[in-house]
Amino acid sequence: LGPLEITLTPTNPLITAEDVREFMRTELGFRTVSVSLEEAGRVWDVDARRSWGAPSAATMKYATPDMDLAVIVEHMLMSKMPEVKDRVLTENGERYVKNAAKSAAAAEKVALLADRFTTWLWEDKARADRICADYNARFNAHVPRVYSGAGFTFPGMADSFTPYPHQRAAVERVITSERAMIAHPVGSGKTASMIAC
Repeated sequence: LGPLEITLTPTNPLITAEDVREFMRTELGFRTVSVSLEEAGRVWDVDARRSWGAPSAATMKYATPDMDLAVIVEHMLMSKMPEVKDRVLTENGERYVKNAAKSAAAAEKVALLADRFTTWLWEDKARADRICADYNARFNAHVPRVYSGAGFTFPGMADSFTPYPHQRAAVERVITSERAMIAHPVGSGKTASMIAC
């Protein structure tokens, strides 16, 4: 399968830590970023503090005042719903309460960033070729058998009768498969196919 037939999400195992680092450098403009992936649980750790050079344009576009851009990237990579909490003082002390509006704003940013990231993955030919090769090796390894009947001989068949290609394919399928259904249209030679088996 090629790029147009493969659907990637940010949580896909084909995405490497180097892909994320490159995205954060080239697309988000970070000068320094540390990205690591714990493969067993697909747990990402993104360390790109604002002091390390988070660009204001990317921060304005993909972050919120309550959630740092690096944290947004982590949520995207692990498909986590962001949760922003407000500190509330009560008579029993302080506690943290989810702020629905701020959490929804952060979730919109995660979705926006995920959309850009999945598009960006295909924009470099070398990266796209690597992802396609890796995808096909891992997930597209089963190829359904194609029956053609090429090479089959039919001893004892009348010399005046030559089976059509679809009849040869039907014979091969019936002989080599546990189950077969000859569902050709009326008049296409189903009876001859069955007799040839």
